Amino acid sequence: MKEEQTPIAAFPAKGIFKGIFLLVMYLAVFPVLTGLLAAGASAWMNWEISEKAQLLIPYYASFLLTIVLFKDFLIDNLRVFFFRFGRSLGSMFLSYLLSYVMTIVVVAVLAAAAGTSDNPNDIAMGLLVEMYDKPMVVIAVFLAPLIEETLFRGVIFGTIWNKNRFLGYLISWLLFGAAHLVQYAVMYGDWKIMTLLIEYLPPSIAWAFCYRRSGSIWAPVFMHMIFNGIGIWALANMT
Repeated sequence: MKEEQTPIAAFPAKGIFKGIFLLVMYLAVFPVLTGLLAAGASAWMNWEISEKAQLLIPYYASFLLTIVLFKDFLIDNLRVFFFRFGRSLGSMFLSYLLSYVMTIVVVAVLAAAAGTSDNPNDIAMGLLVEMYDKPMVVIAVFLAPLIEETLFRGVIFGTIWNKNRFLGYLISWLLFGAAHLVQYAVMYGDWKIMTLLIEYLPPSIAWAFCYRRSGSIWAPVFMHMIFNGIGIWALANMT
């Protein structure tokens, strides 16, 4: 599949630092602060913050931070998405086909590999959907896609791609996959979990291609929303 040339943003140093700041806040600081807030509210004010609220707070905070830090980037890219609407939709469709083909290959590789295990992130998602179906729809379909595409495809892929195409795809994939797996590797003390990074290769490459071809971060954002929406629907019907 030949990739056509479409300009995408290369963030200056200030934008890259904003991305690093958002990454740290999203993956580490906001979840920890939410836990501390819940514990403090219970101990000092006899006020219980529900588990549902604790689940939503870090995502709402990260979503708002994404809007604040990257407002101009998101607005400009939304204009591009509608100005090149046909190309944006075509890029989304091609990225779907690319992801589908790559997923078939990855599934075949995993089936042939000895000692593969279930993805702990998928297991956790299934449990959360069973317990908190509506909040998980909000998180997975609306909040996380905008945060993660801005970070992994917008800041990381877009900036590195302009210097080295291969590294752009590689590093954005590894960081995207690691963001979903590292906490479980640490929690269970089992770094073999990181071999499951390959499961995140198809969507990561496909959505980076989608961004590259469309020239708008909103194309992979919408693809990510659709992908997660289908996943949530499938999990809800399995439980």
